[in-house]
Amino acid sequence: MNAPLHREIPASILNAAQALSQVTAQWDGDIVKQITDYIAIPAKSPTFDSDWAQHGFIDTVMRTRRRGWKRKRSKA
Repeated sequence: MNAPLHREIPASILNAAQALSQVTAQWDGDIVKQITDYIAIPAKSPTFDSDWAQHGFIDTVMRTRRRGWKRKRSKA
């Protein structure tokens, strides 16, 4: 059985203020940019672009993201 999700993590284990600061920084510094970049891809609907596969926008984004992910992983 899985542990209940409603239990709080003791303050001695999790510093809530620090966690909020780190999550906020990650959200503002990375996640918002990724969402914005995703929204900018003009290929999310065949109705919008019937030749989306031939234009290759999603493939290009995936290659670019994969390279960025590998680069970040190699620095870690």
